Amino acid sequence: MGVTDKKATIIDLLAMPEAAEIDFEPPRPEGKLYGTVDLSDVRPQSHCRYRIEKTEVAQHRQERPGAGKQRPRIESPLDARERSRFPDDHQLSDSLKSGCRWIRSLMDKRGSIRNPDHASLYYKIPGSLAVNGAFDAAFSCLDWFASRFLGDHGQLEIPLEQEASRFTNTYDRGWLVWGAGICGRYDIAFPLAQDILSYQDRESGGFLDRAADLKEGAGVQHAMTAGFAGLALLSSRHVAAARRAGDFLIDLLKLQPHPDEGIYLAANRRADCTQALLLERTSRDFVDRKGLKQRPARLGPVQVLLVRLFRLTRKQRYLEAARKYTEAVLTGRDGIYDCVESHKFLWGLTELHQVSPQERYRLAARRIAAYLIRSQRPDGQWWGDAVGGGDPGQSLDLRLNTTCNALVGLAAYRSWTGR
Repeated sequence: MGVTDKKATIIDLLAMPEAAEIDFEPPRPEGKLYGTVDLSDVRPQSHCRYRIEKTEVAQHRQERPGAGKQRPRIESPLDARERSRFPDDHQLSDSLKSGCRWIRSLMDKRGSIRNPDHASLYYKIPGSLAVNGAFDAAFSCLDWFASRFLGDHGQLEIPLEQEASRFTNTYDRGWLVWGAGICGRYDIAFPLAQDILSYQDRESGGFLDRAADLKEGAGVQHAMTAGFAGLALLSSRHVAAARRAGDFLIDLLKLQPHPDEGIYLAANRRADCTQALLLERTSRDFVDRKGLKQRPARLGPVQVLLVRLFRLTRKQRYLEAARKYTEAVLTGRDGIYDCVESHKFLWGLTELHQVSPQERYRLAARRIAAYLIRSQRPDGQWWGDAVGGGDPGQSLDLRLNTTCNALVGLAAYRSWTGR
């Protein structure tokens, strides 16, 4: 990210482990409710130090007459015609506050939820609350999780049956590392980042998701896991490993047999170290470009990691891959992303638009944000409604994770629209 020409937010800070020297200390809460903050106003001033080498372009921008003045934005006819369809600042703020309030209502003073022994309830809470300014609840959740599920050296210790029943364990760790990093809990983030590294295939750059697969040296390597695990490694200064994850995502694109039909999201790693695309058209492992409500959120972490690797390295291959994953959805059937499970795709769109501004990215982001706000339940939570989901009997685990995803997507959208 070019620090000389963009505002930095909490989300931005985690994209710069090697490009800048950072000393960031998030604010500690003074009361029970820290509140919702506009991430565009969280500026790294007194608590952040950057090493900046100004380019001639940046110097020219500062020196030319009137450089500090902002030109008025010319509104297009499309803006005027469709403005009422998209959320305004008050609707967005109310939605984020309501979602955070619902999560907080599930937690006791210790940070525990009603099913305290289920680790899967907690992974996403710290990050989703922190990016919305609710640091006190995020800290409480991290404290509870550390006391219940982390060993003496910071290693993850969850019941074996829980680990075996989930196919996203490394992805889950990525969320926790990312959230702990935002909160400055590096005592949690750094040991868990080492844990993530142990699940990475050094040849392909992808990640296994289960301890049993790791033991056998074979299993599924999913794009969504590579995206969020890579993002967690990037935020904890494991840049080379994060780049291997990005290269895995690029290679996955090259393996697609029929990209005009859709994208397969996983590869199968065999015990003989060979790898092949997992050709299963399930709602988890395939994005059908001709279908409706296709869970594009699975591509959100992919987009974010690739964009941040481009910002860090200036390697065009990362930006081109981010565009291809995004275009696979945006050029698909109308309605392909009209679902709650577009939340993390919204995050990816906002990041991609910052480095490659295009009108269709902006309009798609506004359409998704409006859909999410319309779909929010009166009590503040979100329920999934995409293909393969939408079950009226959704578990607390699923509803909580969906709500956390939506909060992160809308927080990124709010930060982006405030720039």
